[in-house]
Amino acid sequence: MIIDFSKELQLDKVKILFSNERIKTFPQKKKIINMNQTHSSKISQVSNKTLYYKSTDGLLSNNINHILEISVADCLPIFVYNQKKFCIGVVHAGWKGLKKGIISNLSQALNSYDNLSDFKIFIGPSISQKNYEVKKDFLEYFEREYFLIIDDKYYLNLKKIAVKQLVLEGFKDIEVSKICTFENHNFHSFRRNGTEKRMRGYIYYE
Repeated sequence: MIIDFSKELQLDKVKILFSNERIKTFPQKKKIINMNQTHSSKISQVSNKTLYYKSTDGLLSNNINHILEISVADCLPIFVYNQKKFCIGVVHAGWKGLKKGIISNLSQALNSYDNLSDFKIFIGPSISQKNYEVKKDFLEYFEREYFLIIDDKYYLNLKKIAVKQLVLEGFKDIEVSKICTFENHNFHSFRRNGTEKRMRGYIYYE
């Protein structure tokens, strides 16, 4: 299963794909760049020599021949692109990354750009709040507005946290997928069944 979000987002020459398995066929001359995600807050600028980044949860590239890959199974796959001054990026954001400041680090990594409002952000399919129960002590990490509390159970809204943090950094054009990875059985969800399989997301220039 491959979902092409490019048409829905009305993108011009930038492709965003989401799949329940690794995609192996891409246009010639393209290089796939991936990372060993560790729920860190590290953002790496991709060089032309390195195809794999260790202990990294975000990639940025200015090379039109790069395909950036991200793996998720409930966490937020955040796709970043600027078509005025070409740049693409992917960020893996779970509660740990959001708590550690990965969105702020993304903003700092893009500080060479005059205006973050030129960037478009797409938060892909991820777990919905009603399916993401957390412990009460998460109230120490995030403000109460991000929680739904029912019968002494606490449900965290990762998407709302990410959007708020992105807006505070200066990003304005933000789209959020309504697809829940927990509810849709075409998607891999760690919370649903403890799977080791991962969804794959890709962003690249056509």
